[in-house]
Amino acid sequence: MKRTQHILFISAVVPLTIVALAVVLFETDLLPCGVLRGQQVDFEFVAAVAMEILTIAFIPLALKLFKLRAVAKRLRTPQALLCLGSLRLAMLTVPMVVNTLLYYLFMNVAFGYLAIILALCIFFVFPSMSRCEAEVGMGGDEEGLGDAAGEPTDAAGNHADAAGELGDNNEGKSAL
Repeated sequence: MKRTQHILFISAVVPLTIVALAVVLFETDLLPCGVLRGQQVDFEFVAAVAMEILTIAFIPLALKLFKLRAVAKRLRTPQALLCLGSLRLAMLTVPMVVNTLLYYLFMNVAFGYLAIILALCIFFVFPSMSRCEAEVGMGGDEEGLGDAAGEPTDAAGNHADAAGELGDNNEGKSAL
C-alpha cells in the first residue's frame, strides 16, 4: 500500500510542480506571455470550449469516481487503487497543465480560472496514506451502505444498533 500511495502522491505533486514552474517562468518573463494572443482566434475559441467542457465533465467524475458502484466493487487491492487513482488524478492534472499553458499562450483568463479550479480540486482527492487505506477498504461495501455493510437489517432497510435493536434510518427527519 505504501508503494501505491507514493506513486499516486508523485502523480499529484509532479503536475502541480510543473504548473508552478510554468507560472514562475512566464511571470518572470523568462518565457514570453501571449505569443498566440489575437493570432489564432478560431483555435483559441475551440480550445476554450473544449477545455471548459472537459473541466466541467471531469471534476464531478473525478470527485465521485470511487463512489460509483462498478468502481467501488473493483477497488479492493492496492493495484486497483493505483490504476483507478491514477485515472482520477489524470482527469484533474492533465487539463490543469493544459489550461495553464493555454492561459499563458493566449492570455485568456478563462483558461487561468479553469486551471485554478482544477488545482483546488486535487486537494479533495490528494492521495494521503489514510485516504488510500480508506478507499481500498470501502471497495467491499455492498449497496453503498458504508460502515453499515454487513450489519443486520429489517425489511425496511433499517440497521441494527450496537445493542442489536433495529432502529429507524429516518430518525430526526420530517415525513416530508
